[in-house]
Amino acid sequence: MSSATNFYLTALDNDIAVMKALIEAEDASQDTNANPKAVAKLNVHVADVQNIFRFATNAVDLTDISAEDIHFFVDADGFRDLPVSTDAYSVTVNGNPLAGSISDQPLVDQIGSAYVYDVKNTDLATKQGLNFENDVKGYEYSVDNKGMIKDLFRDLANQMFNTQYGVDLFSNETDLCNNVFSNTSALFQTNGNIWQKLQDASGMHIGSSTPDNIGKVLLENIVQNRPERLVDISTAEYAAIESLQTDGNAAGSGAAGGNNSEMREYKMPFMIGDAIHFHLTYKYAADQSSVLNGSTTYNDRIYEVVLMIVA
Repeated sequence: MSSATNFYLTALDNDIAVMKALIEAEDASQDTNANPKAVAKLNVHVADVQNIFRFATNAVDLTDISAEDIHFFVDADGFRDLPVSTDAYSVTVNGNPLAGSISDQPLVDQIGSAYVYDVKNTDLATKQGLNFENDVKGYEYSVDNKGMIKDLFRDLANQMFNTQYGVDLFSNETDLCNNVFSNTSALFQTNGNIWQKLQDASGMHIGSSTPDNIGKVLLENIVQNRPERLVDISTAEYAAIESLQTDGNAAGSGAAGGNNSEMREYKMPFMIGDAIHFHLTYKYAADQSSVLNGSTTYNDRIYEVVLMIVA
């Protein structure tokens, strides 16, 4: 049985407004088909994630996390700048070979480049290549336009025109891409919604029972599903700061609060094969259908962002 586990951080879920897509002609048909959720995947290095999420404790038995002797630390800046990559892909389209990937670029700059998979593909750890959904006419979403932002507008075109190739009818495609990239990136920038959630979670202790206590969510998942990882957290792999703390604060991490002495700080024991999940929901402009002289409300596009932990 695999020892990998999934961590769902609902505190990081966010909605993103999308500006209106414009067209030159206004006589195309509309599509009101349901808009299924898709999966957007990026790879992250295990050592990087371990350094971002940490905890300090003087507890002897970490499988009992009811006591208020554990404090959590989250590096919001480290998450913003987290190096991400995509799987290398090699496919042939109309006889022409295509290949590419991104490698160790900051999350804040590359979230829009996340590979998009059909929601039915659940084996993300071994999934290779691309498998975009077919549009209502059976055309597969273009493999050379692989990023989440481009997928978003193919989805909108599919809803509006019954084919994803209708994206070429948009007269402000560049502005649309810039708008969505800016709004998405802003979530991870300093003081953005996701950055702030991570920042607020740093310094929380185990007694705070809320989805916003991200460190507790992570540690509880490990305690419940992979307690064997806590057998020896003082090994070099997990120990962040092994020196004793005498004031209840973990050095270099900000105030932990409380009066506990002799607290040690450790990296969250993530392993290769684990995955961190959260959702980004893109909401099309409320008056989007007005460009077709209609009143249809288009379905949101919901991405389950998966940060797959790799070596």
